[in-house]
Order: sequence, then structure tokens, then C-alpha cells
Amino acid sequence: MKIVGKILWWDQRDQNGIIVDANGNEFYFDISIIEGKVSSLKANAVVQFTIHTEVKKAAFAKSVNIPLSKSKNKLEREFEKRLQLEMAF
Repeated sequence: MKIVGKILWWDQRDQNGIIVDANGNEFYFDISIIEGKVSSLKANAVVQFTIHTEVKKAAFAKSVNIPLSKSKNKLEREFEKRLQLEMAF
């Protein structure tokens, strides 16, 4: 299942970063799992990803997709909607 999240931070030199989902969960990722233009990686960029389930005691993203500009707005709205739903409880 694809999850919508935002890049919390990205280290250009070390080529790794953290993604946060609408629930506030943080997921580590690095350059090896990026699908798309690496130049698009920056803080607050919306991405889609799956969770790497084989790693214990840590949360790792798997298969991070950087959306094309035509679907970026839709993903941003989806992220904000999920964020608002989580904050309602």
C-alpha cells in the first residue's frame, strides 16, 4: 500500500533523509530507493512510499516515488486531508 508523506529533511551530501506521514510517523530513506528525479528531493516535498516491513525496531521507507508535477497537487491535498483527520481525534 502506498503512503503519502512529506520529506522532513534530506541531506544532499550523505544522500539520506526522513519522511513523515500524516500520523507523524517518521521513516528513514536513502538514495538507493528513490524512483524519480533526485533533484526534486527537498524538505516539505510530497512523496509516495511503501513501508519496509523486514526491518525490526526501526521504520524504513521502501520505494519512494517523487510525483510528477501534474499529480503533486493531488498528493499534497491528500496528505493535508489525512493530517486533518488525524488531528481531529
